[in-house]
Amino acid sequence: MAPGYIFTDLGEAELRLTASRLGIDQESALDTMLSEIPLARVGQPDDVGSAVAWLAGEGASFINGAVLPVSGGQPAGLN
Repeated sequence: MAPGYIFTDLGEAELRLTASRLGIDQESALDTMLSEIPLARVGQPDDVGSAVAWLAGEGASFINGAVLPVSGGQPAGLN
């Protein structure tokens, strides 16, 4: 599992840190982050939970050794 920006306590802390680092307000920092995500929304914990549930289920029983990005299409390493 390779989650992107997910709206959790840690995600909120990342947003505050990004805003501080860039010297902008949190709303502008969020806009900047969203511009890097093709689905143009912040991930929710349920997005990750649904992917984990699918991987643990019968439909994914023949999958192993794979990394599943749950990132709204954001390439790794952009944040």
